[in-house]
Amino acid sequence: MQAYMSQCIELAKRGSAFVAPNPMVGCIVVYNEKVVSEGHHEFFGGPHAEVVAINSLTKDIDPRQSELYVNLEPCAHHGKTPPCADLIIEKGFKKVVIGSLDPNPEVAGKGADKLRAAGIEVVINILQKECEHLNRKFYFFHTNKLPYICLKWAETKDGFIGRHIADLYSGKQISGEESKEFVHQLRAEHMALMIGARTANLDNPKLTVRHVKGRDPLKLIVSRNNTVESSLRLLKEGQTWIFNTLSAEEVNGLRFVKLNRHTFLEEMLEYLHKQGVQSVLVEGGSQLAQSLIDHGYWNECYRICSPLEWKKGVPAPEIKARETEIIELGSDKVLHYLNR
Repeated sequence: MQAYMSQCIELAKRGSAFVAPNPMVGCIVVYNEKVVSEGHHEFFGGPHAEVVAINSLTKDIDPRQSELYVNLEPCAHHGKTPPCADLIIEKGFKKVVIGSLDPNPEVAGKGADKLRAAGIEVVINILQKECEHLNRKFYFFHTNKLPYICLKWAETKDGFIGRHIADLYSGKQISGEESKEFVHQLRAEHMALMIGARTANLDNPKLTVRHVKGRDPLKLIVSRNNTVESSLRLLKEGQTWIFNTLSAEEVNGLRFVKLNRHTFLEEMLEYLHKQGVQSVLVEGGSQLAQSLIDHGYWNECYRICSPLEWKKGVPAPEIKARETEIIELGSDKVLHYLNR
């Protein structure tokens, strides 16, 4: 069973940049101990993995003599698509093996119960930890009522994250070319990107996904005193929210969200949860990242360490956790951290 579930997990990963806010799901059908069909959830609003796998079955395969494996509990409610549990029951599968139960209150065991009530053998929690880690953003959002926060920054060998204003145009970027695709994949896998006002004004980034296939995320700017320049490139297209303490209005895709100065971070995260933003990639600057670290409002961190030395600049954030993984990207080393 574990080998089949591993296959479901690998299939599910194919949707990593396209399915949010839905979870990543892979599904296979096993007949006479052979995999005869497979599917994964390809994009938000599209057919679920179970539907793809079932619809891919050839006519000579009898579902009533087959087993269905899926890394996440089949849904039992109407959303963008009909309940997968109903289709599984309709086809008469004899056994369903589930990697982990769904934390979404609309499902949360109801799918498995519905299958059992129809007389189907149900096995749960196969490679449970691996399945929950795959969809850790989804699980955290539903169980903690907060968005999943991932930090990302690049720093020099001597510990600087950026230039001082007087030195902005001297030297080259910190990370190498090999890190670009990695960073853009991270962008594609999160529902929103967040930066501070200083980073927005000085770097004038686009905050789009360009070096990999994926959707452009929602753009978030933290600007307590509302100092975001109106000419920024990131304001020209897509949707941007500016968290501040002065203004609350919405004009041409630009939303100003007014928060209390003393409870700013807490209110911002609560607001993002209420708006259904499951995951946020925080790309800078140093002060914003450090504030989130100091308050414990982070789940994951990618620290891109370059061999360059600048001698001076803006100090990188300090993180005291122990890295869980080291990734080699050309001359860069990416240290990965999880806030356990």
